[in-house]
Order: sequence, then structure tokens, then C-alpha cells
Amino acid sequence: MQNIIYVTLSSIMMLTIVWMYFTVVLNIDLNVDMKFTFVLYVLIISGIAFTYEPTIYTDLYRLFQTLDAMRLYNLEFYNTYEYITSFFFYITTLSKTNSLLPLMITFIRYSIFFYCVFLFVKKFNINIRYLKIYLIVFFAFFPIIESISGIRYYFAVTIFFGILIIQNFIYSSKLLKLGFLLPVFVHSSSVMFIVIKIFSAIKNKKISFFIKVILLTWFMWQEQILYLLNNFSNPFILYLTNSLTNYLTEDREISINLTIARIILLICIILIYKSLKRKDVELFSKYNLYFNFISMYLYFTLGSVFNSVFFQRNIFFLAVCTMPLILLFLNSKSINTGYKAVISFILLCLSFLMYLNQLYGFINGYF
Repeated sequence: MQNIIYVTLSSIMMLTIVWMYFTVVLNIDLNVDMKFTFVLYVLIISGIAFTYEPTIYTDLYRLFQTLDAMRLYNLEFYNTYEYITSFFFYITTLSKTNSLLPLMITFIRYSIFFYCVFLFVKKFNINIRYLKIYLIVFFAFFPIIESISGIRYYFAVTIFFGILIIQNFIYSSKLLKLGFLLPVFVHSSSVMFIVIKIFSAIKNKKISFFIKVILLTWFMWQEQILYLLNNFSNPFILYLTNSLTNYLTEDREISINLTIARIILLICIILIYKSLKRKDVELFSKYNLYFNFISMYLYFTLGSVFNSVFFQRNIFFLAVCTMPLILLFLNSKSINTGYKAVISFILLCLSFLMYLNQLYGFINGYF
């Protein structure tokens, strides 16, 4: 029964994406209530998360084993500093259903995501067609099952995204800035988001340039970076260093076709960034804190191309956090319509290929 519900909900989600794709390609304008659609998406994806049975290829499979061990031996979650994650694991162990964990986190994650998208679209009066293009790219390069499987990291990404959007575009406050610390208590690796956010706020051009060079070439100096971090005696820094070491040494085979598609997406994002910076100076200047952060993260992503794990995670991160960049680019009246059409065409073609890859993985049981 659970498998039937999973297949049914997954099929409904696929059909909605296919329909959205064709309405964009055929330029069909439909008056669909955005708020209702987003709520429906949250409910469907949450249902998929609850009925999903992870395979041995997924992180969630290992997390389910952790939950079983926690119940059996009355243990606490093993990552001491991830207090928010520990709380959700504890709540789940009170029940007999491991699927409660992905259900809770997925519901919260996608609620945050779609709420921020809704606020942004309303504030900037984004054309619905452009919103559809972004969502097509988002679901293509940030697969739903991937987001459900890697719940800790992507929960951290979404929390950071929520604070980033609200702080920069909706409502700014000093207290809200403290929210950028929250992702660290979900997944320790998200400390990198905070570090890059701090770097992006540096106004000195020489220092900023030096940091960009470091981010672009960091993979060449990974051994020196790990050596430096290991010299600290702080338990939290040592814990982060150990996590970084595991990521750098993780052996994961990723398709060359996927890597090429992600590199092309990265090039498109860079072109979008440069176009906005050059053509829509007033907009770029008004929201420079956000654009500076994206610029810094693009350098870090370029520097991670030769590490498949880091590069994949960074592309997932950009698929979420470039929402304002892509929508403002498509919605801008200062940028040539033909140029926007070419970029849109490339993004739609890439997305189509990524959906075929997801379908292949779904059929062959990789997800």
C-alpha cells in the first residue's frame, strides 16, 4: 500500500512538472493560484517523503539504521553539535516509524522554500512564466528524492536560503542575521555558507580579490588547509575538520554526463550574474549584499569542479539560492529579450536531460 501511494504521488508530481514544462515551451498562459499550487506541492512532496523507502545507495538508508540503533540501545544522535537535527531524531525515536523523520523535515523545508519564493515573486511582480522556468530548473537540478535522502544537509541549505532571502529582500534586521547560525546546528558542513557570507561582506577590494583567488584554487591547497585546521585545539573546529576530511576523501562515482550538465548550468548562472551586473546597475547596487554572496559562492563552486562530491552539493545549493538571481534576470527590462530567450532555451534543454536522468534512476531503483 505504501509503495502504491509513493508511486502515485511521484507520478502526480512528475505530471505537474511535465505540464509546467509544456506550458512554458508552448507559451500557454494559465491563471493558476500560486499559493494553492505551492501548498499542493508541499503536501505532495511531504507525502512522497513519508512513503519513500530508501535504497542502500541513499543517505537516508543509513539514517534509518541510526534511528533503529538509537531505539534499540537508547542512544543519542552521534553528531553532538547538530542540536536541531538531534531534536528531530529524538522525536522520531519516540515513534516506531522512521519515515516520520523525512516527513517532518521535508514538510518544513519545502514550506520555507515555497514561502520565500511566494514572498519574492509578489514583491518583485515576477512574471509567472519566468517563475515556471525557475521551478523547472530547480526540480531538475535539485531532485526531490535527492533532497529527501540527504535531509540534514538540504535542511541546512533551505534554512540558510530562507534567512538569505528574507534578510536581503523582504525584511532586514540585526536579530535576523543571527539566523545564519542555525544551519550549523542542522549540518556542520554548512559552516562554509557562513564563512563565505562573511567573506562577501568585506568591502576592501584587494582583500576581496585575494579571498576569491583562494576560493577558486582551494582544492589545490586542501592538504595545507586541513593541516592548518588540525592545529586548532577547539573541539568544534576539530569536529569540522574531521567532517571536511571525510568529504574530501569520499569516493563517489558520478556520471560524466551529469557533471557536464552541471558545468553548463554553472556557466549559465555566471552569464546571468554578469548580465545583471552590467545591464541592471541600479538593481544590482540595491541588493549588492546578496549578489556579492552569490559571486563568492560561484568562485567556491568553480574551485570544487574537480571534487565530485563538493561540486554536486554546490550545484544543489546554487539551484536553491540563485532563485532571486534567475528571476530578476528573466524579469529585467534592461536585458535584451533575445539574450534572455537563449539562456532560457539552454536552461530548459538542460532540465529536460536532467529529468530523463531522474526517470532512469527512478526506474532502475537508484533513488
